[in-house]
Amino acid sequence: MTGNQCSKGFRWRASLAGALLCVATASFAHHSTAAYDQTKPMRLSGTVKEMQWTNPHSWIQIVVSGKAGKTTEWAIEFGNPVINLRNGWKRNDVKPGDKVSMVIYPQRDGSAHGTLATITLASGRTLDGAADFVPKAVQKLLPPGSQPGPAPK
Repeated sequence: MTGNQCSKGFRWRASLAGALLCVATASFAHHSTAAYDQTKPMRLSGTVKEMQWTNPHSWIQIVVSGKAGKTTEWAIEFGNPVINLRNGWKRNDVKPGDKVSMVIYPQRDGSAHGTLATITLASGRTLDGAADFVPKAVQKLLPPGSQPGPAPK
């Protein structure tokens, strides 16, 4: 093998290794939902402070009144706009000032963060978070007669 052939083989392998490293790094960039305890769904009811219809995730800031009038602001993550549209959402379904009830999976560290399982609007309409299904543990927390899922077409 000549020096030139060896050099070409090395460059090809180095380029391939670099490309694989880039792909591997990008795949780790997206986080999982491991920070949320999906074995302990909880209900929150309150007033929407802000709705962020953004990529890679949408967010709802909700102010929840607790005991003795103390309020807590929760940050609730849910699907990206494309997933939300597939689940029957419209960009203006949730607005600041709206009264909503939601079932979330809370963050494991006990902070006021969570990921959305379902949200029930003041109209009674229930929408899913990013999940394609609603587990039975969450269904038990929904208001009687509500059906999670996309809005009728």
